[in-house]
Amino acid sequence: MNPEISAVICTYNRAKYLKKALNSVLEQNLAADKYEIIVVDNNSTDNTKAVVDECSLASGRGITCISEPMQGLSFARNAATQAAKSPIVAFIDDDAQADSNWLAAHLEAYSMFPDAVSAGGKMLLSWESEKPAWLSDTEFERTLGFFDYGDVITDMHHPDYPRGSNFSFKKDIFNAVGGFNTSLGRKGPGFFLYGEELEFGSRISKLHLRQIYTPRAVIYHTVIPNHLNKRYLIKRYYGQGKGSIIAGMPGQNGATAVCRHLASNIFRLCLAIIRRNNTFIWQCRICYHGGQLIQILRSSANK
Repeated sequence: MNPEISAVICTYNRAKYLKKALNSVLEQNLAADKYEIIVVDNNSTDNTKAVVDECSLASGRGITCISEPMQGLSFARNAATQAAKSPIVAFIDDDAQADSNWLAAHLEAYSMFPDAVSAGGKMLLSWESEKPAWLSDTEFERTLGFFDYGDVITDMHHPDYPRGSNFSFKKDIFNAVGGFNTSLGRKGPGFFLYGEELEFGSRISKLHLRQIYTPRAVIYHTVIPNHLNKRYLIKRYYGQGKGSIIAGMPGQNGATAVCRHLASNIFRLCLAIIRRNNTFIWQCRICYHGGQLIQILRSSANK
């Protein structure tokens, strides 16, 4: 008999964190025969395979480990979904740990709302090192993986969408909408182009299908120390801006709206400098809208 849900971890050179992620999935409050575990190794050069084998041996249960030679998170997610044996596929990042009720909560959500095709859960941050004083705005925490839509199961409507470190979907809808856009998503170090989850959710919304948020499905997302630097966040904001355009969200008036946002944030940056306030949030927002504008111009040039 096939499992009810597949728990998937896509990974690239994060063996250090993968063991914790795997152990959290292995320790679910769900009968072992009700879920399978799939790890997608996306060209790792560390001891990822050894970690998977170690966790499998220690737990006494099988873990499916597949290799995806095409570099990129979207390629890895597509490969995992095709390999999954269950009707529901749930994803957790390789640097996160799942609450013991994580999978049960996802299954519960679909039981309560049979017409739902996708579900997202609560994502709390786990700080591996001290939080820098300049990281004061809650917007940065959301960028680093925090997501809390409240404590009640509720519908999610575009442009809101389930976040990739803690979301699930029915496999038949994946086949219907065509999987993740492989031009989007992380592709190793130095490649900051996001938006694959937004674009995937957008296609589901266009079909007028139901996506929900369930607060009982909780994961703890590790804030990796090398993500706590301004250079990383600047690149991430820029990549998110570009990705949002490719994902189909240029704003109501395209380049005009983006330019308005750019001008507004430049003005606020100047005010912050004059008042000697924290300027970094405005620098990041300028990079986000700058990324949007550059992608709009590139897309127009290619038409």
